[in-house]
Amino acid sequence: MSTEQQVIEGIIRRDEQIIRDFVRLHQNYVYTLCLRILTNEMLAEEATQDTFLQVIQSMDKFDGRSRLTTWMYTIARNTSINKLRKTNRSRVKSLDQTELAQQPHEDNSEKPLLQKQQREQLERCMQKLPIEERETLTLFYFKELSIREIGEITGDTESNIKVKLHRGRKHLKTILEASVHGQIDLLYG
Repeated sequence: MSTEQQVIEGIIRRDEQIIRDFVRLHQNYVYTLCLRILTNEMLAEEATQDTFLQVIQSMDKFDGRSRLTTWMYTIARNTSINKLRKTNRSRVKSLDQTELAQQPHEDNSEKPLLQKQQREQLERCMQKLPIEERETLTLFYFKELSIREIGEITGDTESNIKVKLHRGRKHLKTILEASVHGQIDLLYG
């Protein structure tokens, strides 16, 4: 396994194998972040490609003040937000029509049906959150970034991130509860 510095140097040298391994290792995470912001598969794929192109082209400018992944997530976030602004989308596409990013060679047939349904319900509810809350919850819980790292990516203060996490959790809980009650009402009328 290469160290972060070896990866950086390899990308700067345009070592094809290191670049391929780097993209393969991070593509699902970058795609998931782009998808959560854009809520559209095609736009998320474009943003993912644009992110990696920018990361590779700008690697010599990486100053090492943050982790490489934090820097890459910042680029992915900014690329997605810019793409969202360009498309000027007024409606949010339902996640029912959007596939979740999967790890390569992952076999979903082995996962219990209930687990899959719960994950899909969580994803549908996450899409109903305002973009700032959805992004903050994604970075904190799904990408397991620290509050400081999220601040580096978003430019928010740590206290503002904590507020967004708190509000996002409360908002998500309300949406999840409404979703569950709606399903119960449908079943039992």
